[in-house]
Amino acid sequence: MRLHRKRKKVDGVVAGAQPFRLPTLKCRRCGHEWHPKTNRRPVRCAKCKSPYWDREREKVVETERQQVEAAENEGLAVETVEPIKEGV
Repeated sequence: MRLHRKRKKVDGVVAGAQPFRLPTLKCRRCGHEWHPKTNRRPVRCAKCKSPYWDREREKVVETERQQVEAAENEGLAVETVEPIKEGV
């Protein structure tokens, strides 16, 4: 006993099916945009292969000492100010 009829395909599309498109995804690392083939969340970016495609890159905060060392390595003169000691 058959409960369901098989739908006929017309030009490669199932008759009566609503066409839909999955949303465009964008890698936050390299900026690549793509349309996924399935409705599952991608594991990595299709272009740069980063597994963190959906997260912004974290900014590294340099300490003051690292900034001074970087400036000295570039040949810039850096003047450092000693903290004021109270009670001296």
